[in-house]
Amino acid sequence: MKKKIFGYISFVLIFCVLLTGVYFFLKLTDINTLVSSKGYSYEKENDLDVVFFGQSEVYTGFVPTIAWEKFGFTSFDYGMSGMPASMYMSALDEVMKTQNPKLLVVEVTAFTKEDEYYDRTGKMHIWIDNLPYSENRVDTIKKYVPEDQQSEYYRPISTYHQNWKLPEHCLKSLGTRVLLETNKHCSLKGYASVANYMGVKPAHHDNKLTFGAKDEEYLRQFLDKCKSYNIENVMFVRFPHARKIPNKKAMHKLKGVIEEYGYEYFNYNREYKLTGINQKKDFYNNDHMNFFGAEKFTLFFGDYIQKKYNIYPEHDKECVDRWNEDAKIANEYYDIAREGIRKRTNKRIFEYMMK
Repeated sequence: MKKKIFGYISFVLIFCVLLTGVYFFLKLTDINTLVSSKGYSYEKENDLDVVFFGQSEVYTGFVPTIAWEKFGFTSFDYGMSGMPASMYMSALDEVMKTQNPKLLVVEVTAFTKEDEYYDRTGKMHIWIDNLPYSENRVDTIKKYVPEDQQSEYYRPISTYHQNWKLPEHCLKSLGTRVLLETNKHCSLKGYASVANYMGVKPAHHDNKLTFGAKDEEYLRQFLDKCKSYNIENVMFVRFPHARKIPNKKAMHKLKGVIEEYGYEYFNYNREYKLTGINQKKDFYNNDHMNFFGAEKFTLFFGDYIQKKYNIYPEHDKECVDRWNEDAKIANEYYDIAREGIRKRTNKRIFEYMMK
């Protein structure tokens, strides 16, 4: 009888291990989001002076190690690809678990979507499935996922089971997760991009930007969350884009809500003369800067926020040595980015990419 029980237990354990292995292989997620969210969790507690927060415009638009070398403040790109604003409260909870930044910079694109955008469950999976199993994860599912869809967030293998058709992508995603878990470090501080440039001005306007009922609802929730954390300095920003904003009234309304809470809003959407950005050469698509654009914006914006918010921190020798080493490693990636842009290789630049 004991042998049978032992056999059953062994079978269950082996099955669970195999199922876990299959899940991790099939868990195909956005690599940039993975590196940003997971990499952030490895940062030394209360080590960051500035946190950049938002969608993909964040991790393609600001280069933390350049800001470190030029201005001496530490920062991180906490950017989630296409993540709906309904997830922002949960994300801010994760940010504040380990850091107490002197400044939080929030890119506002997520708050300018049509209501249907919030039904994109795939983008919700990208965030929720990368959350550690915690009270925050359970609360996020209960509060923001429709009740009839919640079960798939507790058994996500049902979401990923079709990914066996994409073995190459699964291996790349798995490899990145393994390297992150092994090294427990992120030298690029969340930065990622694509080695290309558009070469021409966009022929049409930006995607339709709105500020509808859900946008305002989630923006107010997020603003309330910022207030609850007593974050002294929060700046809301529209990062540079290659196309015009067709609906200026929506952006004006968004600005009004932000200022109602006592925070500042800045629109750098097409401020090319101010930032020194070239519309043809410094974007790899209509919405994202390449490394050349991000470098220019980092030098401009880093200087502005340092002087505006008096961010002249002093760091101990251990921190300085660590960040200098990260900057050295990051510069190797940026050399690849520069050469790739010139040759228009369209290669993705991210932490732990195959150089």
